Amino acid sequence: LSITGSIPVNCWTEGMIRYNDYVFVSKIGHYLLSSHNRNPKLLVIDTKTNQVIDSITTGKEPISMVMDRFSRIWVLCTGGYDHFEVPSLLMINPETRMIEKTIVFPNSATTPSRLCMNTRKDSLYFLNGGIYRMSIYDVSIPAMPFIAGDHRVLYGLEIDPETGDIFVSDAIDYVQDGFIYRYKRKDGSFVTKYRAGRIPASFCFVE
Repeated sequence: LSITGSIPVNCWTEGMIRYNDYVFVSKIGHYLLSSHNRNPKLLVIDTKTNQVIDSITTGKEPISMVMDRFSRIWVLCTGGYDHFEVPSLLMINPETRMIEKTIVFPNSATTPSRLCMNTRKDSLYFLNGGIYRMSIYDVSIPAMPFIAGDHRVLYGLEIDPETGDIFVSDAIDYVQDGFIYRYKRKDGSFVTKYRAGRIPASFCFVE
């Protein structure tokens, strides 16, 4: 129960995903700077030496990462808290460390978040007012959400690894206790809802 080491990166980091002997970490930049002055990257850390050995330039605010069935890393970039640029989805090959696909959102007024993957690792889910679902083979962002937001403050999102059902949280007003909503994987139909604590943000599924 002691700290055995650290890896200095001197900036705000957000997401982390492992591939073989490497860990890819999303670097947002310094939190005091505007998006214009930030230099977002995906840092590549060698777990054998605990050293940053490479980096990949991304869009502004690469906040979420998942890995698909072909070991491609998907990175969701919000475009910046100040809507500096249009949000984007990047597909990165961790072997070559090259961006193989870039999918740009329709405009910079949106703020997508909470990227996650289904159990088969061939569909992406994220929040953007509502819940969006798209295939890893798609080349554009869906025009309509898979599940409508219905004027709720959708805040957390995750897929049940056993059933594939969709769990999303509603923070309401960030003051009162929120709700958790559960939807079916196949058609997005409503299953049930649960009362939660204040600002429910993350999910953990236990066998």
